[in-house]
Amino acid sequence: MLTPILAYVYDLSREHITYVAGSLFEHLGFPPRALGAIGRDFFRLLVHQADRARLAAHQEAMRSQTDDAILEIEYRIRIPSGEWRWLKSRDRPFARDRSGRCVTQILGIVHEIADRSGDGAPRENAETPPETHAPRGAVALASEPRTP
Repeated sequence: MLTPILAYVYDLSREHITYVAGSLFEHLGFPPRALGAIGRDFFRLLVHQADRARLAAHQEAMRSQTDDAILEIEYRIRIPSGEWRWLKSRDRPFARDRSGRCVTQILGIVHEIADRSGDGAPRENAETPPETHAPRGAVALASEPRTP
């Protein structure tokens, strides 16, 4: 069985998802287009409170990454049934500000971590260090980051 995924573009400056493709959220029980409707409140409404600061730090770290950097993070979200599910995101720079120094948008893929319980317990090593990149042969998220 294939694991449902979601590809997204997240605008770090505006704090919202600008593009979504995939079936992960429908697979988890969310109605179609729910992710876009939640908007900026995604973190407050769905992400486990214990993971919010770590996820915010991950997003902040993305602002200064090189074009080939891929950062990973695992976090919990509450699905419509009330259960907690672990997700793993892999993100890379997608767009930069006019100076080219600061990442303004990230391109990512996210999937459910099927071997984790939904108990909401904290995980050790839930974030890959920033210097870690995806292994050779991993799915390429984009060939070139774009500059607005």
